Amino acid sequence: MSFVDQMTRTKKKIIRKKERMNDNDVVYYLPQCPIPYKLLCRLSSSELKTFKFGVNLISGKTNFKNEFGPLLLPLIVYKHADHSLTICRNKCRHAGGNFIRDIEDLDIVRCSYHGWRLNCRTMEYIQPKNGLKQKELTVQKQSDDDDSLLILEEVLFSPWTDDPQTKEDLEPNELNIQLLNSSSILIRKNFLIDPYLIGPSFGRSYWLIDEVPMNVFDQLKTVNAILLTKYFSNHFNLPTLRELAKRNSQIPIYIPAYSFDRFSNQLKSLGFENIEIIPFGIWKSIDSRSRFLILPDHQHPNVDCSVVYEYKGHLVCYLSDCQNPNGTYLPYTIDVLITKYATHRSSYPLCFLEQFDSNEIMQIQKKKDEDFLQKVIKFIQFTNPSVWMPIGGNLFPLHPNDERFADVFPKANLTSVIETIEKRYPKLKISSSNMNENVHSDINLTQSIDIEPFNFEIYFQWAKFANYDLILHIIETNEDFSINLRECYVDFLDANPTYPESCPSNRNYLRLKIRTSVLQQTFHHGLPWIDIYYGLNGLFYAQPNIYHEKFWDYFKYQLPFETPNWNEL
Repeated sequence: MSFVDQMTRTKKKIIRKKERMNDNDVVYYLPQCPIPYKLLCRLSSSELKTFKFGVNLISGKTNFKNEFGPLLLPLIVYKHADHSLTICRNKCRHAGGNFIRDIEDLDIVRCSYHGWRLNCRTMEYIQPKNGLKQKELTVQKQSDDDDSLLILEEVLFSPWTDDPQTKEDLEPNELNIQLLNSSSILIRKNFLIDPYLIGPSFGRSYWLIDEVPMNVFDQLKTVNAILLTKYFSNHFNLPTLRELAKRNSQIPIYIPAYSFDRFSNQLKSLGFENIEIIPFGIWKSIDSRSRFLILPDHQHPNVDCSVVYEYKGHLVCYLSDCQNPNGTYLPYTIDVLITKYATHRSSYPLCFLEQFDSNEIMQIQKKKDEDFLQKVIKFIQFTNPSVWMPIGGNLFPLHPNDERFADVFPKANLTSVIETIEKRYPKLKISSSNMNENVHSDINLTQSIDIEPFNFEIYFQWAKFANYDLILHIIETNEDFSINLRECYVDFLDANPTYPESCPSNRNYLRLKIRTSVLQQTFHHGLPWIDIYYGLNGLFYAQPNIYHEKFWDYFKYQLPFETPNWNEL
């Protein structure tokens, strides 16, 4: 987001909206991104040539004017050795002072108010050493014919500061937060987030080790609202929502204002009648004393989000497994931080059983967990909470056909994570409780989905993935992968996919064996490859052994929103 050369290579166009925040400010959107931006200033091509390597303290000309001319915006521009730029406001996060050069280090600037020091190369504060980062601005090339740069900033910068509440004293257990299961949180017994209480997720790959007793649904039918943050079945769980709709179809259901609404039609089919799309960064009242707002995930803005909940001035921040909540610019000194404590057990590496042995799979997953723990540590640094509540970690492959995955399934170690956090933050309170009531699932473990066979060529023409050096070998199998039902090779090298009979030895090759139930459901309805990638629904093999990030990100997050037209030939 911060490097000019990256922006230039993507050649994305700015979409200029006609919505106006005020007379001088126009809202901008990047393609297929729900995050609104405002234009701070432009840097001409002649100005760009004047920047020296390292720190540049400049004043950009804004669109705002007074009687003396354009108003100036103090900026820090860091020019890297590869000529790319990182740009931020010249304004300290502590008290708003301007930075000046530090004579001891060319990459460091020092706040003129209280001496806070910022490393401009990494945008991290090094004094004090509390893990805070400076908010980077978005840099976008003006056009293919104009080398000047637009300097943009998200409109939703710190929306939790709007209309602040006075912090009041609370009675014991007045702000009660209950972990029901997985990522399901119940706040003050009237605000339910991401209910997943029964049944499978990601096709039928993962099952709750501890399901809740059915009488819990009778208790939840009186909640004031349900918030669904993510179109993943461990957050947006249809068996759970179906039970809630049976008991009270009038419960207000809130969903984020993603560019694509994948929630509403399914919620209506379940019987819910009160569905509302909530814009990002706007306070939404739950009752007279509590409210919430939604912050976008800057890594996957149409997939994930985080939530700030406020009650009598006390803040609860629900991140779950959001990767880059609000660009990691979060409220500081909050009361409760809620995050996952381990990364999701996805297809990589678990579905690569034909590529890695069990020890390699364990090592890869261990590294993923270690990286995720570092993110959790940073989130704790960024928010300085009084209490950290770890969630998740109780999903397991229980299907009879998934024994091969269960044998290598690495269980997350909450005890070890807590020990690490306690050593780092000895004064931090940690709350980790669950209902832990074992009940028998009444869902048929061997159920499958019966859909008419589809045409592979129509599907990949609809998907529009192209200009990437990869031959995909997709194999539709039965539920235990023992029988190949049909297969197809797809070559994405050119502008339109082609369908060779085999893969040449000198090309990148990716083989996906996918269960027919999940493959047909995903392809037929044009769904994102969430169940394919995050569920244990396939056996994958890559030659050479590389992770095709562009391919996976496209099919998980960037597929067309409309469903394929299967009548096209």
